[in-house]
Amino acid sequence: MLRYVHQACLQQWIKSSDIRCCELCKFTFIMQTKTKPFNMWERLDMASSERRKLLCSVTFHVVALTCVVWSLYVLIERTTEEVHSGVLGWPFWTKLIVVAIGVTGGIVFIVDAAAAPVSDHAR
Repeated sequence: MLRYVHQACLQQWIKSSDIRCCELCKFTFIMQTKTKPFNMWERLDMASSERRKLLCSVTFHVVALTCVVWSLYVLIERTTEEVHSGVLGWPFWTKLIVVAIGVTGGIVFIVDAAAAPVSDHAR
């Protein structure tokens, strides 16, 4: 029996084991996730190398987002010029598909990077 268990430890075990019911009595867990208000967030305890990796990652994503926005601007601006001049190079939809593939790849990369766990040194 689980008589003396820290509630936070039990919750962490349930989250990490990805089970939805008790293995002994088959009771289905009722789990709710609530996000703390921003002013109650705590600072992460990270090593300097992890902090540097996080800063590099954020910088990379800001630069990548800037490139995507700039690409869309150029795409729309040049297509507008081509429509006004009456000479279309690539069709607009072809250009838009190329940009959409790039954006989709970027989103997949960002989601994958965000899902990567931060290493846990000392608890």
